[in-house]
Amino acid sequence: MTALFALATSLLRGLADFGGGLFTRRIPALTVVVVSQAAAAVVLGVIVIATGGWSEAGPQLWFAVAAGVVGPVAMPCFYKALALGPMGVVSPLGSLGVAVPAAFGFGSVMSLIAEASTTVTGLFLALFVQRLTNFAVGGTALFASVRRGARALPEEGGSAAVLAALPVLALIGLADVAANGTYAITAQHGPVTVAAVLASLYPVVTAPAARGVLKERLRGVQAAGAGLALVGTVLLATG
Repeated sequence: MTALFALATSLLRGLADFGGGLFTRRIPALTVVVVSQAAAAVVLGVIVIATGGWSEAGPQLWFAVAAGVVGPVAMPCFYKALALGPMGVVSPLGSLGVAVPAAFGFGSVMSLIAEASTTVTGLFLALFVQRLTNFAVGGTALFASVRRGARALPEEGGSAAVLAALPVLALIGLADVAANGTYAITAQHGPVTVAAVLASLYPVVTAPAARGVLKERLRGVQAAGAGLALVGTVLLATG
């Protein structure tokens, strides 16, 4: 089961990253993050109410708050890098973050979520709190960037373009949520090094998606570099 959930994490994160990078080519990165996380928060709120997740509230939710603060800092940068492309190179380089869980037993956002919950209903609540914090921090950053003259809406289509993209942005947010959830389950019930290795294989999803949808082709040296980055990820995680 550990391997299954870890591989599910890679699949979900790979799809979320591809979608986030794709839409950041048309919509500002912070807007993609804020809208996708807001949609995910709404869905999670309904689940928390339906499952009685509020009963799991406790001091451990501060880990979820911390995860929510980290997300809006890292996600726009990664989405922007994927938007500038090529995704087949950027995604494997991003997966080198596995060095953190390999060295310290957990890794940033996903490890914080794992610490924030011990039950399934508690996990739903932790993910909900994380998404609310994502929205609050990301929304504040977006407002500040607009005040400095940056755009919150795409040049072509404006708010109508964002509304048209809303269903897919919601799916991106939910895929990211699900990836956090499956990793938390993996980390709680199996060796973290195994979880780190298998959950870091998301470039295997992102790169082929970019090849199939965007017809992205890598030069020989780019493909070699991406492959070495992916191999380095596995070597770092396995010690």
